[in-house]
Amino acid sequence: PRSPSPSPGPSSADASAAAAVTVGRGRTEGTSIRRRGAAVAEENMRPFPPACRRLLTCIEGNVRCVDCGEANPEWASVSYGALLCLGCSGKHRSLGVKTSFVRSVSMDHWSHSQILCMLEGGNHQLSQFFARHRLPPSPGGGRSASASASAGAGDANGSGSGNGNSGTHRYRTVAARFYREKLAEHAGDVGGRGEYRGREAARSGRRRRSDGGDGGGGGGRSGGP
Repeated sequence: PRSPSPSPGPSSADASAAAAVTVGRGRTEGTSIRRRGAAVAEENMRPFPPACRRLLTCIEGNVRCVDCGEANPEWASVSYGALLCLGCSGKHRSLGVKTSFVRSVSMDHWSHSQILCMLEGGNHQLSQFFARHRLPPSPGGGRSASASASAGAGDANGSGSGNGNSGTHRYRTVAARFYREKLAEHAGDVGGRGEYRGREAARSGRRRRSDGGDGGGGGGRSGGP
């Protein structure tokens, strides 16, 4: 399967001004090497930064739940960098954390890498990926524009056959596993560069490294996780 294509998001200028400092890679000062691990991970968790949340709402498709289209989603599947309504977040929890790791944008604490997954993901980007792989939401379709676009793509992956999974069937596919693995890989790569300067900067850096390697071959898409 092809990697997800990028979607328009907040400008690099906005990201540089707001998110670079706020998302800045968490450091644990005064902690010895022997005491790192779980304690450090716990200390690096923080509420979703307000500046980053503003960036999150600017990403295309993020004003509606990726599965049903309900407005102003407040929950997230970190695995896919996508926003969900309360009802759909419960369905995602039933998939298990290995398939969809659910967080509340307003109530939970987040790690640096989880925040980057959200800023580098996006509902439109995920919906377009599912559409290319003919994985619509529930057989009845959703209310969002991106969900409607996905619903017309058919069912070549053998999912969405009215099995009562309410749109979660597509998250159990090989294509969905590929997406979440690539998104996590991309977020880790972006995090390793230091402070975050926005989607455009993150993806232009990836394109430069690709162009400087084996000539940019392989037919991959430029940018995106």
